[in-house]
Amino acid sequence: MNEHLKLFNLALRQRPGDRSWTVAPNAFGERTAALGEQFNRAISDLALAAFMELPADASTSV
Repeated sequence: MNEHLKLFNLALRQRPGDRSWTVAPNAFGERTAALGEQFNRAISDLALAAFMELPADASTSV
């Protein structure tokens, strides 16, 4: 995110007909991070927009 905070292994989730949201991984059965609603909405929207810009065969261009 910046030189002071980096988040790893976040997942973008979406249910049919619902908005997307970002979740942090679990460790030892507990959440590793909680994201406030506005912050979650902002990073989810950015992540979804970036994902939608990927070409259909992006997995083969690495």
